Amino acid sequence: MKLFTPTILNLAASALLATSAFSQGLCNFSDNNPPPGVDPFVGQWAFHWEDLGGSFEGLGSQAAAIGTFDVQRGVGNFLTVVGNMSVNAGGRILRLSATGTRNRGPLAQYQCINGTSIIQGGTLHLSDGSQDTLWQFVFKDNTFSEILMVNEEYIDNIFINHVIKGNAVKFDSAAQTAACNVLSNNGTDLNRVMQFNFVPDSSPWWSLQTQSAGTPASAGSTAAIGDLTFLATNRPGLVGTVTSASGPDSRVNHTRLASTAGSYQVYPCFNNAGTTLPGNGGNMSFQVGPYATQFEYVFINNNLSMAFILGLVSTGPNNIVTFKRSDLGRDNASIAITQPSSDVLYGTLNRWNP
Repeated sequence: MKLFTPTILNLAASALLATSAFSQGLCNFSDNNPPPGVDPFVGQWAFHWEDLGGSFEGLGSQAAAIGTFDVQRGVGNFLTVVGNMSVNAGGRILRLSATGTRNRGPLAQYQCINGTSIIQGGTLHLSDGSQDTLWQFVFKDNTFSEILMVNEEYIDNIFINHVIKGNAVKFDSAAQTAACNVLSNNGTDLNRVMQFNFVPDSSPWWSLQTQSAGTPASAGSTAAIGDLTFLATNRPGLVGTVTSASGPDSRVNHTRLASTAGSYQVYPCFNNAGTTLPGNGGNMSFQVGPYATQFEYVFINNNLSMAFILGLVSTGPNNIVTFKRSDLGRDNASIAITQPSSDVLYGTLNRWNP
């Protein structure tokens, strides 16, 4: 399902911001003047981003996304980006949508310390097919293995411009695939990627942490921690415990060490460099507090022991909100919007003793 954004508004805003983003502090690289030494952004990355909350006249909804992308050097000072992303935003869920270079234009570009060739970060453009997001990023440290991201432009399907942040972690898709194939018994049992209690003296647990993206007043927020065990069965299942707090401030629901159970699926393992296919990851369903939830996950390291996760269900009722279109620079007519109050969850999954 595609997220709807008015084309003219989206493209005009992106074009204006791109003019600013791609013209200040840019590195003076070209085909005849390539980056010195390494090209730090080139390679495979797993990423997540999430809404920081806020609304306009009670409008706005939570949003979060995860995905993987591959960066390659393009023509001149530009880098190209190809990958996949799953988005939960505006009450709509879009899974494994391809993101890629449009008309061979730039999707990423470095920014340097003024007057030098020292790379600090850059600008990155991601599109899920209907929503465009323009990011500024900086490298976290001199290993160039992680970037910190903040959006310069993102407008959701009800015209609300969000404040979102994120990060991306560099991985080696060939190493991921090799690790996956070893654990999956030559590809015949991919679910053993998650099941490693057959390894002597190892722990079968994964730790879980999730939280809400943004803070819609009508739905409140959710935060949870837990431990999960992925079972070696013909119908892959999981069991564990979850401790959570959820709901509006006035009536927060607490659970402590509540038993949970569910199922999971592992996506096929392969080298995703330069393709539009999904990277190594999967999905899982189980109970978190009062909610039956479904998550998608993408591995963020080479040995498949850490993952970003994203909730793929709506967990709260909708609100009907009426406002004047003139508040958004339109005509004076009133319009009713069905505002999703779903609790969009995101977080991390970590394997013990990888």
